[in-house]
Amino acid sequence: MMKIQIAGIKTQLGASLPFELLLSPLQLELAELAPWVRGEITATGLVTNTGNGLQIKGRLSIPATFNCNACLVAVEKILECSFAETFHEGAGTEEAEADWLFFQGDEIDIGEMLREHIVL
Repeated sequence: MMKIQIAGIKTQLGASLPFELLLSPLQLELAELAPWVRGEITATGLVTNTGNGLQIKGRLSIPATFNCNACLVAVEKILECSFAETFHEGAGTEEAEADWLFFQGDEIDIGEMLREHIVL
């Protein structure tokens, strides 16, 4: 799990908390979903209390290996992508919108969100 401790900003409107995580493909369960990922993935960003939830914005740096379609030589590249999501406090219900993300307590698990951004 990739958890960010948010106790310090959860009740303070406008408060922010930077984060940096080093993640292995195994931690994100990417072996079958994204076999092109090679090495540790870096996730950096900022969690901000917007009053409507906790907004997480950041960037992923993903080491990758692909085969060139023309010459079939392996090509190594660092892929960069940004992400932005808002997490709402609570457990979520069937009535909640399907694309809403939720957290409970004093931490947010961003593993599933990061996995989706890498695979999609």
